Amino acid sequence: MTEIAKQLQWIQNLYEELGLNLSAIPVCIDNQGAIFLAMNPTQEERSKHVHKDDHYIREAIIHKELDVLYVPTNQQVADIFTKNLGGSKFQDRRKGLCMISYAS
Repeated sequence: MTEIAKQLQWIQNLYEELGLNLSAIPVCIDNQGAIFLAMNPTQEERSKHVHKDDHYIREAIIHKELDVLYVPTNQQVADIFTKNLGGSKFQDRRKGLCMISYAS
């Protein structure tokens, strides 16, 4: 999630240089624990490893640069780019991207 936040911050800065302002960018995550840690700083003392990068996400949420949303794993469209999916899961994720197959 931290790497996504950094990349989105770069895109937001680029848009600002072009004179365009973006509202909070939605980030769809399927890890409820990561979302909870990002949004609840009081739990930090109970977690074993909280890195400086994790604070970056929290600040981005506070400054309304990111909007972190939970998306269940079976609806996570980005899996098509990161995982080796079976045929039916691949087709479902492809439909989620509004892509169609041209194979006959």
